[in-house]
Amino acid sequence: MGLKTLTFCLAFALWGGAAAAADQCAEAGAAVDTARELFITDPAVVASARAEPGGPWHFAAVIKRLLPAGATDKDASDFLQAWLGSWDAEQKLVPDPTKPGGPDNPVRTLPRRAAVAAKVGAAWLAASQKARQAAGEPEDGSLKLDLAPFALRALVYRPDRRDRTHCASSAGEGRFLFAALAQPTAHPTTAAETLEMTVIFEYDLPVAGGQTAKIWAARWHALGAAAAGPDYLAALAALTAEFSVGPQLGQVRTNEILSFPSELRQFELVEAAPGRMALANAPVAQTPDLSLNNSAALAAWANADRAAILAETHVMPPALIGFTAPVPRATSWRLPAVADEELRFKLGKNTCNGCHSFEHGRIPDVDGLWQFAPDGRLSGFLTEQDLPARQAEVCGLLAAAQCRDEAVPPAPKNRGRAH
Repeated sequence: MGLKTLTFCLAFALWGGAAAAADQCAEAGAAVDTARELFITDPAVVASARAEPGGPWHFAAVIKRLLPAGATDKDASDFLQAWLGSWDAEQKLVPDPTKPGGPDNPVRTLPRRAAVAAKVGAAWLAASQKARQAAGEPEDGSLKLDLAPFALRALVYRPDRRDRTHCASSAGEGRFLFAALAQPTAHPTTAAETLEMTVIFEYDLPVAGGQTAKIWAARWHALGAAAAGPDYLAALAALTAEFSVGPQLGQVRTNEILSFPSELRQFELVEAAPGRMALANAPVAQTPDLSLNNSAALAAWANADRAAILAETHVMPPALIGFTAPVPRATSWRLPAVADEELRFKLGKNTCNGCHSFEHGRIPDVDGLWQFAPDGRLSGFLTEQDLPARQAEVCGLLAAAQCRDEAVPPAPKNRGRAH
């Protein structure tokens, strides 16, 4: 996003829109099966043994793969307690922690949200202590990983989250989407009661060894032809094992309404100390600090970067971006003295709180907050607009000539869609 010069490297860069790409897939007899290739929620997958304790899709296994080789259960517990405890204190943060605060690196306040620490972290610790007591085990203050209060809800392929200016070295994302559970349990796949919280682990698909966006699209697409049952599960497990490791993690995003107002946060995997990893709060992608809503500063930037915002290729500058995306009621992103509704909408659409709530008039959601709710409901925007667009994205990749990167000016990679 925000690249002033976009050099499109795939042959389909000038294709005739999503419909033409979908037609190419249909004509080739290779229609993209959304439920098996793009947004996988089938109980045969998310409620399989692989999503139970000991399985590779269980929450604890996903966490342990973020840690250095040889990490123990206690290491994973320390990592999780630090992350869940981060909601329990107000924080003062700057976009670039290597530089002092200032006009271009403003100090932002991340508010305390004790409900997350209490309803998830403290509840998990209490259940762990009770389980150890019942088993006659010594108390060590750690979390029992097999009681993780999170259930896998979806495995997701995001071809649209790639950089089209680096198509041989940017292939999109693979994601694990979890719902928080009301009670810690050793049987997350059968747990019925959820909390109003989702957690998404978003990984860059690796491109080492010539794995281009086109090749990854073909690999995900092959899932649609795999026989249902063990063959499909094995193929999907092999695919997810390749990307769901710490070095590939782009970010973790949370969406919750455990206290008012609802809020979205973003985290990045960092080395907090030699050999010790942490999930640290990071600026929320493309989302201004809410204090700047209807401000002259936001309007000035929007007017100056109008073309990129309308093309949805902009990058929110650090001086404007926030560390949280709260969702107070009856709010929308506004630009003072700017009579350009499409500019306002495109800016708002690409913020986290705009996409999930503020722009619900044009981006329908579930219960005012969710594009994918903890209980598994999908929004109309997802099913009627976004997933068909992702289908077409895959079709275009499959129909493209061999992918190769062209020369592009040095710049941060455009990660595609913000969410």
